[in-house]
Amino acid sequence: MVGGALLPLSEVQLRRLHGHVMDLVGNIGLRIDNDVLLDLASKRGARVDKTARVAKFPAKLVEETIQWQRSHHKIEPRDFSQPPRSSIGGIQFFYYDDDKRGRRRAAHQDLIDMIHLGDALDEIGSVGAPVIDSEANPLTEPIETLALLAKNTVKVGGLEVIYPEHVKYMAEIGGIIKGKDYDGSFIASCNFIVSPFILGSRSAGCIIEKARYGIPCVIGTQPVSGMSGPITTAGIIVQACAEILGGWVAGKSLDPEIPLGGIVCSGSLDMKTTKVSFSSPEAVLQDLGVIQMFDALYGGGVASATDYVSAKVPGFQATWEKLYKKLTLGVGTGRPHVYGAGNVDAGAVFSPTQAMIDLEANAALWNYSRGIQVDDEHIALGLIKEQGIGGNFLGTDHTLAHFREHWMPQLMDRTAWDESEQGSRKEEEIIERAMDKWRTALKNHVPRTNLDDAQIRAIDRVVQRARLEFID
Repeated sequence: MVGGALLPLSEVQLRRLHGHVMDLVGNIGLRIDNDVLLDLASKRGARVDKTARVAKFPAKLVEETIQWQRSHHKIEPRDFSQPPRSSIGGIQFFYYDDDKRGRRRAAHQDLIDMIHLGDALDEIGSVGAPVIDSEANPLTEPIETLALLAKNTVKVGGLEVIYPEHVKYMAEIGGIIKGKDYDGSFIASCNFIVSPFILGSRSAGCIIEKARYGIPCVIGTQPVSGMSGPITTAGIIVQACAEILGGWVAGKSLDPEIPLGGIVCSGSLDMKTTKVSFSSPEAVLQDLGVIQMFDALYGGGVASATDYVSAKVPGFQATWEKLYKKLTLGVGTGRPHVYGAGNVDAGAVFSPTQAMIDLEANAALWNYSRGIQVDDEHIALGLIKEQGIGGNFLGTDHTLAHFREHWMPQLMDRTAWDESEQGSRKEEEIIERAMDKWRTALKNHVPRTNLDDAQIRAIDRVVQRARLEFID
């Protein structure tokens, strides 16, 4: 595996920023819109103002939390003997329609099709909800989507929760899938802070409900420089670290042994367009700085949302921004990431065509991250001497034995220059091949499920109970 890291912060800078992070956690804290969590934080030693709904966390509590994370969080090495596996999910609000060359609200059939697509492709290891079903009632949509996933793929992934009340039903469906009473492994663990420093009622409630089923306390933050945080990179890093640490201490008030994690997906405000970019150099440095702070000082466990980009449509910009963000974060942290596929427009739109391009790019990054195999067979010193000056390696047994180790794209163009009119269409042809790939895969796929009829009926009963509680 490729090692080393290109880190943005020096040891002196890390320590200076850390002092300011501790200042914010202790003197600003978090507004927590949940009485249960406020009371528990107070019992643990936080300074709580119930009128303002603010909890401030003394250094002792913060240090206890950091020490726990340092002793419990371990980075699992990637298994590069296996091919790369990406994921699709993220509940995008819109679906990119290639025929109409624009986005639209996703219909129920779009969701089913994208689940089947994820199930069909070997490159995808986990299938969540690529789009939100606009035909479903929002009050039960995550519950019904998990049921739909269970019935239509053998690669069921995690789903976001909208309301705390969803958790128990989704844990029950998870239990049916796993063959036990309850299981929270299909519920996304992340709960986002509203920058600056607000843990809203939904996120706080979800942390409490998820903890009942052993789901980690993963705190997400998405500050935007110049809007919901300082315009400067260092300021955003300090604020984002304080928000995640504050969320961790609050989570530990529920259960001292609750696992911890974090996600940073910061953005920068483009003053020229007044739009937010999550893939600008500033945004990437902000995320990388936060990750470095946690790796160096707080026990690790924080990742970045690498698929959030500014591009609105599938194509060159989306591919460049994603590759730039994934590669710089990978080089910056010194470790590869698990990559998603298909998101455009800052996570608002899912494009199956872009997903096919992303899968190819992810495979290229994976093969790069594997590094270089150094042994006698791969050094091939004897062969080099045998061929000598002016030799040719094309027809050798060694080339025949090893050429399949090289990554070979399915979509990208490696052909020679074409003087015909076709030569000017190379970019368009990549998009066309990507569209053809997902449409062919979907057309030929036979839906699969790991459930038997009894499990399907049991899941249907859970969904019906949820509908009765939330709708009827």
